[in-house]
Amino acid sequence: MSTLDQINDFTAFAKSRLGSGEQVDIDRLYDEWRSKAFGDIDALAIQASIRDLESGERGEPLDEFLANFEQEQKQDRGE
Repeated sequence: MSTLDQINDFTAFAKSRLGSGEQVDIDRLYDEWRSKAFGDIDALAIQASIRDLESGERGEPLDEFLANFEQEQKQDRGE
């Protein structure tokens, strides 16, 4: 789904929720929409992560990941 499609979908969702007369803040609306729109994708990602953990994959510590990520970004920018 393109960004414009996501914006349009969220707008339609928000308008329908607000049409009920209930007072809902934007953060709650976004969370509800995101859960509805991407819940299946999130669930699949969690299941894949659990399978990785069960097979012994432990990933890398956050500080190492961030250092590697920063280095890759610098390389991509030609620094």
